[in-house]
This record gives sequence, C-alpha cells and structure tokens, in this order.
Amino acid sequence: MTAIIQKLNIITNNWLEEQKYIPVVYTGVITLIMAFVLNVMVLASVSMLGWMPEILAKLSLVASILISFVMIPSVLYRKYLHFDARIDVNPKTLAVFAVLFLALLSQAEITMVLHFLAIAIGEEFLFREFHLKYLEKEIGWIPAVLITSILFSFLLHLNESFASNLLVRLPLGLLFAGIRWKLGLGWAVASHWLYNLFVTII
Repeated sequence: MTAIIQKLNIITNNWLEEQKYIPVVYTGVITLIMAFVLNVMVLASVSMLGWMPEILAKLSLVASILISFVMIPSVLYRKYLHFDARIDVNPKTLAVFAVLFLALLSQAEITMVLHFLAIAIGEEFLFREFHLKYLEKEIGWIPAVLITSILFSFLLHLNESFASNLLVRLPLGLLFAGIRWKLGLGWAVASHWLYNLFVTII
C-alpha cells in the first residue's frame, strides 16, 4: 500500500511540475459552460410548450442539445485553445444510422428516438471527440480516457446519485471511450443511443 501511495505522489508531483492539470481544468470549465447553456436552452424549450406545437418544442430541445454539446464546445476549443477537432461523417455511417433510425421507430415514437440520438451525438462529440482528443494530445491516452470518463460520470450527471454515477456511468464512459478508440466515433454514438433507448423503454 505504501508503494502505491508513493507512486501516486510521484505522478501527482510530476503533473503539478509540468502543469498537466491545466488542460483538465479547461475541459472541466468547458463542460460546465456547456451544461449551463444547455439548461438555459432547455428551460426556453420547455417554456415554448404552451404556445408552440409540441413537436416543434421537442425539436427545439433536440437542437438545444446539439448546439450546447457540439457547436459551442467546437467554437470554444477553436477560439481559446487553438484546437480544431474535425468532425468527419462518411456515407457508410450515415446509412447505418438511417437503417437504425427506421428500425427504432417501430419501438418508440419519433421524438423520443430523435431526443436520444441528439443526446448520444452531443455527449459523444463532447467527451469522446473534443475532450478526449484534446486531452490525449496534452496528457496522453490513458489519463485522457480516465478524466473524460470521470467528467462524463460525475460532472455532467451531477444531479444523479454518486453510487449510480460510479457504478453505471463511469463504466459506460470507459466503455464508450473503448468503442470510440477501436471502432470509431460513429459506433460510440450508436452504442450510446441504443443504450439510452433501451434503458428508457425497458
């Protein structure tokens, strides 16, 4: 046990000396900004339910998620951290998503399918594309996977219990990072999308 504590002290001291904690702080701040903007936009979308058709209000909720999780972090990374994560979508991936989308419509209503697709796209782009690529460049792959999984579990899902974040969302964050690494971002999005729908429908 003493050897483990000494090793952790060495790693911590190296991180402090090399200021490797700074990129972690940046990703945490971007996550908090995104969460704040998302909450404001969700409140705006919910307030529209009274005077706008329900389908439009729900679609505005989907748009809020994509703006908060994808567009805003992309701008923040490019402008302030001089880091440009390219978002590549190929026709094969789009075809798979189209087939999956049509198959899921037989199990759930369209707004639910779109809502969970937006969440999956947003969270995977933020944590397994922007944050992960940036931190991998700054501090290495394994610390990047661990930190993005911790941010995903405990900071993004701050309103959930510590136990459910530790036992469910942290392993999911690690799993989605592994899928993203081995198979690509599209598969991580699809896995996240199916998981969210599965736990909601069941």
